Amino acid sequence: MGYFTKPIRKIRHMAKLGLPQPYDLCKAALEHDGLALQYVREKTAELCDIALRKNGAALQFVPPELHTIERYFLAVAHSAAALAFVDARPCTADEYCDICEMVFNDHGEDANMSLVDRETFIKAQNGEARYNHLCKLAAENGRLEGIAQPTAKLCEIAVKKNPNALAFVPEDLLTANLCRIAVEKDANALRYVPEYFRTNDLCLDAVNKNPKVLQYVKEQTPEVCRAAIKKQAGVISQVRDQTEDLCWFALEQDYEMINKILKPTVEMLAYTEAKRAVAAERKRLFDEEVRLFNEYLPLIYKKRDIIKAEPRFYSMPKPTALWGTSYVTFNNMGDHFVTLGELIELWENEPAFTAACKCGGTGVLYTFAGSPLSGSVWLRCRCIVCDEQFEGGHGKGLNIHGWRDVVAIRNKYHPKNPIAENPASYAELIAALEGRTLTEPPPPPSGLLDPGQSYIQLGRNPKNRYTFSFTNEE
Repeated sequence: MGYFTKPIRKIRHMAKLGLPQPYDLCKAALEHDGLALQYVREKTAELCDIALRKNGAALQFVPPELHTIERYFLAVAHSAAALAFVDARPCTADEYCDICEMVFNDHGEDANMSLVDRETFIKAQNGEARYNHLCKLAAENGRLEGIAQPTAKLCEIAVKKNPNALAFVPEDLLTANLCRIAVEKDANALRYVPEYFRTNDLCLDAVNKNPKVLQYVKEQTPEVCRAAIKKQAGVISQVRDQTEDLCWFALEQDYEMINKILKPTVEMLAYTEAKRAVAAERKRLFDEEVRLFNEYLPLIYKKRDIIKAEPRFYSMPKPTALWGTSYVTFNNMGDHFVTLGELIELWENEPAFTAACKCGGTGVLYTFAGSPLSGSVWLRCRCIVCDEQFEGGHGKGLNIHGWRDVVAIRNKYHPKNPIAENPASYAELIAALEGRTLTEPPPPPSGLLDPGQSYIQLGRNPKNRYTFSFTNEE
């Protein structure tokens, strides 16, 4: 309910203080939310009708003397929940049947048989047949609640539509096949499967679909636990018997799972600390690469011929993504990362990737973002003359027509093959561009020794992203 709208706040306050409530104010509140009828002290027929048109569930606040067949039809036309507040006494059996059938025909999955007064319903002409038809409609919408004696056929229909309907299937109608149908549709339905039908294979299928359902598995075999942890390492916290093997398997997936292991060994704690040290050093090296790229961007542009001539320089990735997007994911929209060689080609060949600086020099675009929905684009440039950083977008003096245009231009360029297997580090690049020699060999772009006798190998995947893997030294 819109409790914070002004008319509703006012009539609530007046109701608490016993103050007169202006008719127009009550009407305005009800036109916003029919459930505000509960705060109206003088409920007239007109105000009740306004409330029911807005929300049929407001029938619960309509005074008994204003309950009529017409208002019942008005209420259920706007809400299936209103059926719970329909008093069968003012209705004939046929009228009550008509009201119930209207709910099931109009509201589908929101209607269930627990709202239907069976004793009144079957008194109507052909009441038993009409009641059975309603039960069939409910089952087809995946609702079994309220059906006193569902048949096996109705149960199967309901479970195929809504796996959680398994909770309302009578025990004598539950079968292994019905349980499997439910779990295949929704792994969470495993919670409603009786223990004698929770086979290892069924549990394995369930955790492969949703590892969090491991909590519903009573017999947690190593195979089921391992499958769940492989999907999501965090479910180690749901494993009742945290064996050393399962704990190590979870740590291999994500070393931060040490916090979810009840009794970690000294070796596990040491392994986690070593991994954290590696991650911290990797981040430090990455931050240093970003700093060097940003600080020496004008130098990189001015001496770009050196980079184009040397494969180890050409193949170096730009530390951060070239572009990003709003509202939607990156999938199938091109490559967001770029090599220095590709970036130089874009600067040299595409007017959209350069801009005029206010000093009269040339600015080079080094990152952009935008929306594929509106086509808006925001760009960040750096002047190679005055080193000024400036931003802009479509219509702000830059050679840009829209976000999709910039992405299309970027996607025309691909790194030259073969990509160098061991690209240079930014420290090595800057030293070469400045014509000096490093006093000590630089580390690889994100490489370091691991205190746990491991090292990180730097790779390049087809998307030009960094790929890291831990490899044990012989």
